Amino acid sequence: MKNILIAFIIILIYSSQIKAQEVSNVNSEVSGNLIQIEYDLSGAKYNQVFNVSLYVSFDGGNTFQGPMKSVSGDVGEGIKAGSNQIMWDPFKDVRSLEGNIVFSIKAEVIDQKLEKHFFVHYTGSYSLRDAGFSAPFGLSFGQIGKIGWYASARINLSAFTKSQYDFDGTDVVGYDKVLYYEYDNEYKYPAMEAFAGITAQIHWNIFLYGGVGYGYQKFYWHMNEYDYMDNSLQNDSYLDYTDYSVSGIAAEAGIIIRAKMFSFNVGYSTLNFSYSNIVFGIGLNF
Repeated sequence: MKNILIAFIIILIYSSQIKAQEVSNVNSEVSGNLIQIEYDLSGAKYNQVFNVSLYVSFDGGNTFQGPMKSVSGDVGEGIKAGSNQIMWDPFKDVRSLEGNIVFSIKAEVIDQKLEKHFFVHYTGSYSLRDAGFSAPFGLSFGQIGKIGWYASARINLSAFTKSQYDFDGTDVVGYDKVLYYEYDNEYKYPAMEAFAGITAQIHWNIFLYGGVGYGYQKFYWHMNEYDYMDNSLQNDSYLDYTDYSVSGIAAEAGIIIRAKMFSFNVGYSTLNFSYSNIVFGIGLNF
């Protein structure tokens, strides 16, 4: 194999780009009988790659030959942005390396097709106000892609408990039975959230989501009702402590991260701007 005579070669680097920011920091050195060319690619969106080719000039950049065939490394289709390297075996493509040599690296942007995936997640929420799991049982499902959709709902074990009376902090509101009642230390915190919204892709495996819906988080206090005559238990009831119970419009936002067939989400939800929750979920996408 012929040797490369470095003493008679002046290697200059010239970068030719579709956009000025795409090819930069180009450097070269001789490695045995090969020429190693390093370069950086930038300016690509998350769904874009490059088709990279190498050209060479022996007259200082006036005319170019190529693309060179005997190349390996980060060259050809599917090259990602970042620091890259091309190895060129010159004597398989040209007869000699005489003259004022200039390289031209050309990078053509290729848009990759954005695929849509369906996802199903177990989901729950943790209350920032009460420092506990407010609605730990839920399901989210939808579609992720450039623009997609989703629906989500979460509850706790007390979600469908009904209250018989309201409590205003002092008395049971509107209580008109001929009974007396006593409070105990049993409490329930019914909670439910339901949302519908959209998803939007911001990176190859990262998606934003946001939605609106309805929810409630309530504070129930247990009481027993007794007969005045014999003190027998007549009713077992819950009071809705209205000062701490909230229901109405809910909103949430967060991110979904995809890792092959698995995906997970984390976000934030608010109910009438009174209750705030951390939202979490994990599941599959397909």
